[in-house]
Amino acid sequence: DGCPFEIPRPDVTYPIRFYGDVEEVEVDGQKVSRWVGGEIVQAMAYDNPIPGFDTFNTNNLRLWRACPSKEFDLNAYNSAQFSEAIDQRRRAEDLSAVLYPNDATYEGKELRLRQQYFFVSASLQDLLRDFIKRPNYEWSELPEKVAVQMNDTHPTIAVAEMMRLLVDVQQMDWYEAWDLTRKCLNYTNHTVMPEALEKWPVEMMERLLPRHVQIIGEINWVWINQLMERYGDGPIIQALSIFEEGDEKKIRMGNLAIVGANKVNGVAAIHTEIIKKETFPEFYQWCCDNGEPSRIVNMTNGVTPRRWVHCANPALSAIFTKYLGSQKWLTDMDLLKEMLKHKEDPKIHAEWMAMKRGCKAKLAEWLKETMDLEIDQDALIDIQSPGSNVKPLMSSQSSGARANVARMARVALRPRQPPPSLAHHCCSLRHAMTSSCKAVDAWMQHPTKRFMTDDIFTSLLRWNRMDPAQFQQDGHPVYSTQMSLSSMDSGFVETGLISAWYSPQGPMITNEDVRQACESHPGCFFGVASGDIRNPVRCVQEIRDYVQNHGFVGVRILPWLWQKYANDPLFYPIYTACVELGVPLCLQVGQTGPMRPSDMGRPIPYLEQVLLDFPDLVVVAGHIGAPWLDEMLFLAGKFPNLYIDTSAYLPSRYPRELVEYMRGRGAKRVLYGSNYPMIQHQAIQKQLADLKLEPDTMQLFLRHEVRTRIVYSACELRVFSSTVDCLGRIKRIHEYKRQLLNILFVIHRYLHLKKALPAERKQCQKRVVLIGGKAASAYVNAKIIIKLINNVAKVINNDPETSPYLKLLVLGGFIFVAVP
Repeated sequence: DGCPFEIPRPDVTYPIRFYGDVEEVEVDGQKVSRWVGGEIVQAMAYDNPIPGFDTFNTNNLRLWRACPSKEFDLNAYNSAQFSEAIDQRRRAEDLSAVLYPNDATYEGKELRLRQQYFFVSASLQDLLRDFIKRPNYEWSELPEKVAVQMNDTHPTIAVAEMMRLLVDVQQMDWYEAWDLTRKCLNYTNHTVMPEALEKWPVEMMERLLPRHVQIIGEINWVWINQLMERYGDGPIIQALSIFEEGDEKKIRMGNLAIVGANKVNGVAAIHTEIIKKETFPEFYQWCCDNGEPSRIVNMTNGVTPRRWVHCANPALSAIFTKYLGSQKWLTDMDLLKEMLKHKEDPKIHAEWMAMKRGCKAKLAEWLKETMDLEIDQDALIDIQSPGSNVKPLMSSQSSGARANVARMARVALRPRQPPPSLAHHCCSLRHAMTSSCKAVDAWMQHPTKRFMTDDIFTSLLRWNRMDPAQFQQDGHPVYSTQMSLSSMDSGFVETGLISAWYSPQGPMITNEDVRQACESHPGCFFGVASGDIRNPVRCVQEIRDYVQNHGFVGVRILPWLWQKYANDPLFYPIYTACVELGVPLCLQVGQTGPMRPSDMGRPIPYLEQVLLDFPDLVVVAGHIGAPWLDEMLFLAGKFPNLYIDTSAYLPSRYPRELVEYMRGRGAKRVLYGSNYPMIQHQAIQKQLADLKLEPDTMQLFLRHEVRTRIVYSACELRVFSSTVDCLGRIKRIHEYKRQLLNILFVIHRYLHLKKALPAERKQCQKRVVLIGGKAASAYVNAKIIIKLINNVAKVINNDPETSPYLKLLVLGGFIFVAVP
């Protein structure tokens, strides 16, 4: 199928089981466990020959394709259940279609765990089959013939799977199997940030891999007994246990890996030292106390000069070959030390600089052709290119990974020629595109139990298939901030405006509830204030306090909730406060889903009168305005300070007139909104493409400049004072240390320009800095850095004193944008 080097091997197929139950049966007088039932997927091998360099040797890279155990369910098809008829094929193909699916949702986490186990089990079954095929094999020889390297925590389920295959399938004694497992497996740690080490909910793994949870429990029981014999019952037991206790019991895959591995290493010498001192200090203490300090050892292979010098930079390779007299250095990098003999030779200096300039010229040409981006070839160019989080797998339909190339927006950079004494420094980053542009949600709630259990929302819960009774249960978590963030991540929402709710019966979500949520996740949530309109003076005072002292970015009033029209005099003090504070008014227009009359949401004449009375008031009208959409579109054309947000509607339910308005003259007047938790972000994301908006229009819809200005107006220079706090929270920056150092350089530059006199600024070299990055959902600290970068960009680019001399371009949503 287009790849002549990929060889299908239908003769090499292994069953992979999911779900099911574990039965205890007696065989030859002994109790053994059998994993039965559930779902079986077939793993079919595909072989890829990998030839060596300048040798006749060729290795085999074996990949796996997931195939259904039953291709087609004829009974389901005959029962008109057409999608269920091919359900097994679809579920199987999900496993080998895309590596590392988004794990922001429960379903995504489960697919990722299924995928990890699928590849691990297939590989281990294949490995043991090859060993058993040898004549007169002895199990004691297994560690001499087999070495399994667990690359990061993703394949560490191999510890439990190897035990299952040896104990359950090969009927081996437990302790003999454990001894072989520990001698065969090794673990390479790739991250020093503990939050990035995988942890699987026990509930999920018990359902998906029930036998493996039993095996891990037995491993942990033996391990804890060993620890208690040496240390007694203390904090080290909790730190080294494979199981993490808490509200949700989890399995620590990093701990499982180090317990089950013969050797543990980092990817560099300094990385290995961090593992010993910071990531797994208790485990290293155990190793030292147990006489095994070399169990955590540095094993750095480096990079191949053939790929990263000879192929990536042939001009540099030609210089090495010319002065060393041959290409032997390609297989023996120690020979490069001979280049030191020429370090004072002006001829090689000239050739070296010509090689570097030639490479810069090629880069400049590529940037001009692909992005219409001009760079100064005398500048110091720092390019960071982290790998994509989504990696298409090789299968019978593909000869290899077809990574999505980053789609860059056109940016014109024409820096002035720097003086000889200064080096102009551009920092740019290219990243493979893994998702669409991230959104700013104009209408969210971070709901409390009071909110979710109010009788007025019965109809909304029913429409969204949510059982009201579940929220009445004692101890029900309702919606934690983590659940809200997971919904946002699954729908590619970067920032949400969450609102307080006050009604005649009392507060449902207080301003203090909102403040706590915002402060617990800075940059992810921004507050929208509200208040009790029956006491206008106190209401305005409270709104002022939360806007001025707590960074709230707007005010929300719901006329239907108070059974008053938008032009009621009780609302006017609040409208006046919004104008004085420079924050928008967010209100609901159109029909009312909760159990209240809808008439208060009619735009004309009620909202129209407000806009006439307050010409400087920015109004964001949520819920579209149906069934009076024609009135809303008329008012949006009449008043330039009126915007519409699409909250409470899935894209499939947007009226045709609204979509046409978005495609045309209303492209800058319609904002993304969800009404979470009533509508989940992922459901919106799945339907966005159906709107068939042009990329620029979609960008405006998702990240409108007005909404972005609203979000970051609260930041101003306070972002710089929070830098120290940010640094204090980030103990291990690791992969993101470059981004943090770069943004600190930009802050330093900005503060220098702010202190300078106007005449002094004119003498300064103009700088344009390109910087960016993306963090996976688990990398909490890295997200803090990225939020800091975005906040700094907002301040710098909007400062009229410094913006002519310093610009910060951010790689947002994998598109270079000049942050407004």
